[in-house]
Amino acid sequence: MPTRRFRLSTVPALAPAPQAKADPMLPYSRFAVFGDGLSDQSRWGPLTDLRYPPSPPFAGGRWTGGPTWVEHLSALSGVPLAAEDNHAMGGAITGWWNINEPLRAALGLAPDVPLPDLRGQVEAALASGPADPEALYILWAGGRDIGNWLD
Repeated sequence: MPTRRFRLSTVPALAPAPQAKADPMLPYSRFAVFGDGLSDQSRWGPLTDLRYPPSPPFAGGRWTGGPTWVEHLSALSGVPLAAEDNHAMGGAITGWWNINEPLRAALGLAPDVPLPDLRGQVEAALASGPADPEALYILWAGGRDIGNWLD
């Protein structure tokens, strides 16, 4: 039986380094987050009246049992993370798909309710205005892509 081989790599963020500020520990104005359920701050909760993702085991419309890693990072670093700056959505993959799309009807979501993937999140943010050169842009997705590939 052939064995699948793949390589995982880490690529540093390709955002320009911000100008030095008075406090070198806090060089960014804010976080802007794009990704999947590991970074989603409850975008699904308001869409489904907190019915999805199910609680328990998930909490407050998140795909985690509590605050996400980016919420912890914001609290520890002091760099602000506003809900409108977190574009991540559970089920997003790195391509043009959200794995929750087949559940749209069962969840009572209208056809025009966006369920963005990573590319769609970035495109929507770029369409809303210019990028903040002082922000740190975080892109975290791909776990679902690997899971789909291994299936």
